[in-house]
Amino acid sequence: MTRWFEDVETDVPYPLGRHHFTHDEIAEFRAAYDPFSAGAVASGWHVAAIGHRLMVDTLAAESARLTAAGETPGVSGPSPGFNRLSLPHPVRAGDTVAYTLVVTHKRESKSLPGWGLLINHIIGCTESGETVYDVEVAAFIKRRDFTPTLKQRMTMTLTRLPLLGKWLAFRR
Repeated sequence: MTRWFEDVETDVPYPLGRHHFTHDEIAEFRAAYDPFSAGAVASGWHVAAIGHRLMVDTLAAESARLTAAGETPGVSGPSPGFNRLSLPHPVRAGDTVAYTLVVTHKRESKSLPGWGLLINHIIGCTESGETVYDVEVAAFIKRRDFTPTLKQRMTMTLTRLPLLGKWLAFRR
């Protein structure tokens, strides 16, 4: 997300773009990455990879737009993973899939001071309205107005010391 935690709204759809799946592209992906998929049906990993590529490209474009406008974009962090994933209908050669991201929930992180946690729902639908990709992904996002407590500042400083940092990490 290119916004700060405080600025992220929930339940607002963010269009990520569309992708047209061709027979050749499906065959190339299958040969390179997923020999178990068959025929002119796209691998689920292919459908997922395209959706996440569109998400990264959309976020990068939004970040560039904010920077060009003289604003400071938010800082995205790592993703601890996804909660669920489904591929309810196959994607066939000739299908065009539109992907959309919706932040369904957000909260301050309990484990990373200065960060928030977003629950993102990414959906891919064909032109006929069939949902072909549905995933719920968790992602960290930086808080703009975070001021660490004295204890947090001390812990962050001490964990940067090589031996003490290892010891503190071990005790957690």
